[in-house]
Order: sequence, then structure tokens, then C-alpha cells
Amino acid sequence: MSDIKFEILDDTNINDVMELEKKLYISFVEKIPNDWVKSKYTFIDNERLKPNRPYEKITVFLFKKNQEIIASIAVHFDMDNILELEDFNFNLKNREKSCEGLFFFVDSHQDINFFDLEKHFYKMIQYLKDRDIQYVYGTCGKKLRSLYKMIGFKVLDKVDYKNDVVYFIKLDTSNILEK
Repeated sequence: MSDIKFEILDDTNINDVMELEKKLYISFVEKIPNDWVKSKYTFIDNERLKPNRPYEKITVFLFKKNQEIIASIAVHFDMDNILELEDFNFNLKNREKSCEGLFFFVDSHQDINFFDLEKHFYKMIQYLKDRDIQYVYGTCGKKLRSLYKMIGFKVLDKVDYKNDVVYFIKLDTSNILEK
């Protein structure tokens, strides 16, 4: 039995918000530095990183083990405004039944059974399907491309960005079946 719990961030829970921001800092500043994230997100006390969109405008999925956040994925559904992927000149023509993935991290300091985590990934996909979301669009760097492809994302395009490659990716949730 999995001891991993799936939750949606309650932005009034200051403990979860602060823990999430610390994990974002570790993931995108210390572990795998991301210049774009560092230029867009807000640094707090040199130990936390706040997303560039207000929490009430995004949905943050939390995967917890022993009450500690071990992984997180965030999306937003406001497809009528500027998307983060447009910062890389990627153009999304059809925005219907879509959302944009904002961040994804797994805490490398945790002993994680990825098969247990995968089970909860399907809960997140079902949450999106229940909201009539068929496509998740986003970007990722070269180091994480294989992980996203393993999850089911397809690479649509790529650009060079600050000595790295940024990939424009798409997940079709209708192709993801619960195991």
C-alpha cells in the first residue's frame, strides 16, 4: 500500500506554501538551475521561490509522504492571457480544452517509489479530464526531456536558450489511461 498522498494545495495553509517554495528553490536554483525560473519567480529570503502567478490563479498538485511534499506539479487554466511558453516564442494556435503546465519537481532527497507516485499521477490526470482538459502544454530543458517523454509528453518544437535547449511539449490526457 502506498504511503503517498495526493492533495491540491490550499493556499491558506502557510506551512504547505512555505514548504512548496523551499522545494521550488532547491529544485530550480540549487539542484537543476533554471535561468528562466530564476528570472521570473520571486526569491524570498534566499531560500524560497514563489511562482510568478498568484496561488489563487493556479492549481498546485502535491504528492506527500509522511506529511512532507515529495513532488509537485502546477498548472493554470487561464489560456486567454500570455502563457509562459510564449516567452520562448512558442505559439499555441488552439487553446481549447487546454491548460499550461508551470512546474514539476520531485524531491531527490526522498526515498520515493516511483510506481507509488505514478498511481497518484493518474488522479491528477483524472482531475484535468473532469475539467474537460485534453491537452497540457509546457516547456522543459534538455535534462528533463526524457522524463517528460516517459510520462507521455510529445515534443512539438525546440529553441536554444542560454546554452541549453528548451522543448515545447504537449500531453494528450485522452491517451493516458489509469493503470
